[in-house]
Amino acid sequence: MSIDVSLALKNEGVQYPFSEKLELGVIECMYGNFETEGATAVSGTLVAMEGEIYLEGEIEVALVRLCDRCADEYKRSYHLEFKETFTGKKDGDESENYTFADGQVDLVQMVEDYVVLQVPTASLCSEDCKGLCPVCGVNLNRASCNCGANDQSGPFGMLAGLMDRD
Repeated sequence: MSIDVSLALKNEGVQYPFSEKLELGVIECMYGNFETEGATAVSGTLVAMEGEIYLEGEIEVALVRLCDRCADEYKRSYHLEFKETFTGKKDGDESENYTFADGQVDLVQMVEDYVVLQVPTASLCSEDCKGLCPVCGVNLNRASCNCGANDQSGPFGMLAGLMDRD
């Protein structure tokens, strides 16, 4: 999804509001994919100065994630803020800024980058998630197990009481 910035380029220094809804689907990343749910809202203001476009605003995105402890799927919304500069596309340009061409700024790559970089990599369904039993694999948030994971008769069982001594 791109926004038309041709009017801003003609009237440098004037701020223009924008608001867009993006359907991102799955954002692929080398650290794991981010699955978005519904439309991602992007809003803010843009201003043109000396041939560059400056955007400032916020992103509202809902993600479907897997808990790192219990492997349950859960949904969470994130509010992300951004400030970015877009420069006109030039051949051989090695700029670190995002680029625009033909009076159009494409928001998709910037929004995907912000989701990947600002959403926490640790993914927990809740702060008090108990995770899975390391022996039988039962989700300890839903049930308790009787598999003997807390059995202290093993070779290190006698060490369990050392922390309780004064």
